[in-house]
Amino acid sequence: MTSPFCDDAIKELLFDRRNVELLEDLISAEESKLKESGVPSFDANAERIPPIKEVREKIFPELKEGVNRILEFSEYLGVPVLYCKNPTRLKVRGEPAIACYNGLIKAIKITNIPFKNLVRALSHEYVHAIQDYKKYLFLQEKVFREGLACGVEDCLIENSFPRELFTHSRYNVVQRRTNFLNEVYLFICSNLDVSPKKISQESLNLWQALNHPSPFRDVLNKTYLANSSHQLGTAFFALSELKHGPCVYARALRRDEVIMQLH
Repeated sequence: MTSPFCDDAIKELLFDRRNVELLEDLISAEESKLKESGVPSFDANAERIPPIKEVREKIFPELKEGVNRILEFSEYLGVPVLYCKNPTRLKVRGEPAIACYNGLIKAIKITNIPFKNLVRALSHEYVHAIQDYKKYLFLQEKVFREGLACGVEDCLIENSFPRELFTHSRYNVVQRRTNFLNEVYLFICSNLDVSPKKISQESLNLWQALNHPSPFRDVLNKTYLANSSHQLGTAFFALSELKHGPCVYARALRRDEVIMQLH
């Protein structure tokens, strides 16, 4: 039986002309945030590498509390945080990673990373731990599960903690989300033969590649759909949150199919 949250279902929802204007508005809002905040100045606290004791006893418990609140998840879930001494050995699907959730040992592995990246990585991987606990890590729902993890991570860092503590993390989150939304926006425009109103300098190469004649374009489309679960998931949950509000993440964890209604 096909899941209503499967990759194909979400991709079909995204390829809708009504999403083009919605994504333009979302991108403009994110770009305004970046412009208003400006690039953060150097912050020693953001760049420091916390000792593993601090991570386990202070940072991770606070992040877990924030994630649990967003997801309305009240069950106790003890997830160990393990330090990987050799960062080259920490990989996800063969690619180097700074953190990952290992479902076999039910633990989060991290490398020696600065605070500004650590808080994002831990919150993201903890969502995967909850998904694993709820038995939601289905292969056919890659976009859904990565989109939920990215969305909760963004929501947590942007709204749930003191601004002065997570200035760098917040800027990085908004910057990443802007780039992801831009990518998906151009991808949808290309496939629907719609001319984008605006192409950022960072996305210019992608747009040019998307407009190459077939079969190159067909290969790129297939490759992008197969390897861009974080980007596609971020766009899906951004559109769903636009309609349903911040409760969309808790509803997603409950498998509430109403979140699949984007208009």
